[in-house]
Amino acid sequence: MKKFFKYFFALVMLISASMAFVSCSNDDDPKSPTTGNIVGTWVSTETETQGSVTWTKTMTLCFKANGTGYRQTEEKASTGATNSSMYNFHYTVLTQQNGTLNITIVDDDDNNMIKWEAQQTGNTLLIGTRSYKRK
Repeated sequence: MKKFFKYFFALVMLISASMAFVSCSNDDDPKSPTTGNIVGTWVSTETETQGSVTWTKTMTLCFKANGTGYRQTEEKASTGATNSSMYNFHYTVLTQQNGTLNITIVDDDDNNMIKWEAQQTGNTLLIGTRSYKRK
């Protein structure tokens, strides 16, 4: 009987030790972006028809970690016409308790201030009715 308890105790210790090594592994799954972490490039594309011409409008927002960024708009018509614009900005983000992001952007060229209320769910950023996907 003493021999049985000796082997039983050794087995329990072996199982306990193996559980400790497994639980300390470093292979955690990557987490989705934290709400409020808008650093990165966000892209939104929409299509609009005006008469017989269809326009595809792509808006890109880039938020850098240093509080600067840019907004680029590219429009392409089914006729081959194109239009584009870009401006640089400084930004701040405040997160409300309900998860709404208050994004304030100041245009570097004319100091025009724009305030957005946004919602972020993982890799989707909703500003007004426009939905951006993280690139």
